[in-house]
Amino acid sequence: MDSIRKLENTVATWFKSMPHLPEGGRKWLAYNSWWLAGIGAVLGALGALTALSAALFAGGLMSLAGDAFGTVLSGLALVVVLISFVTFVTITVLLCMAITPLREHLRRGWDYLFITLIIEAVFTVVGLILVFDVVTLLSNLISLFIGYYLLFEIQEYFGFDTVAARTLRRQGAPTPGHVTVRNK
Repeated sequence: MDSIRKLENTVATWFKSMPHLPEGGRKWLAYNSWWLAGIGAVLGALGALTALSAALFAGGLMSLAGDAFGTVLSGLALVVVLISFVTFVTITVLLCMAITPLREHLRRGWDYLFITLIIEAVFTVVGLILVFDVVTLLSNLISLFIGYYLLFEIQEYFGFDTVAARTLRRQGAPTPGHVTVRNK
């Protein structure tokens, strides 16, 4: 976990000088991140099923070619789709695990989202190595940038020792419109 904290601090420095969302937008994202993670989990599960279906279909179709080229292609496609499947399942499980801590504004929920983005970054690199696709690479990089940007915009609402977190702790008992910040 120590290496993840070091990576977190490194990534945080990249986004420190970026323009920030308005306070209302950051607050809305922080309050609603739990159900957004739930939607992401559902979409991840659908992506895993799609990857599995694609593996079975592509493997069967390419093996019909019967020659060495078809066999190699079906093997490579199977490897790529299996890696995609495992990645989707892992991300889906992490997003499901993040829902309750995000709803309670615990740092653990934010950490799960950060680990999810790390896995997506690794998947992007592995995908680039296995299937060199520039369009997919660019779209993944853009989505990772947006994901990290939004994640670090709401970081202060999830138990981090920042001015916003200290202010929220001083407010005492939760009232409508306020966040209770706990460190766990």
